[in-house]
Amino acid sequence: MRDVSNNACSGSGSFQNIPGGLAMIEVATDGSVFGVNSPGTLYQRIGVTHSNPAGTGWIAMVACPNGHKHVSFDLGVLWVVCVDGSIRRCTL
Repeated sequence: MRDVSNNACSGSGSFQNIPGGLAMIEVATDGSVFGVNSPGTLYQRIGVTHSNPAGTGWIAMVACPNGHKHVSFDLGVLWVVCVDGSIRRCTL
């Protein structure tokens, strides 16, 4: 969603398409973006800035050797639920 702010969560009503296919996505208060696709690959959005909130690309990350199911991030801590049910805490 374009033009989202603290005062206008609904933004302008127009969307910017970000290529990729994620099963879940996490956006932290600092603008960090992480996602997991259906095969269980964990990604981080790179190039996210105030002037370019859509970012520039995705990088794959590995926190769980057998695949990722869910991710949450805030205050510099990445929490990852692995496909085997274990939970990993990563400090970034």
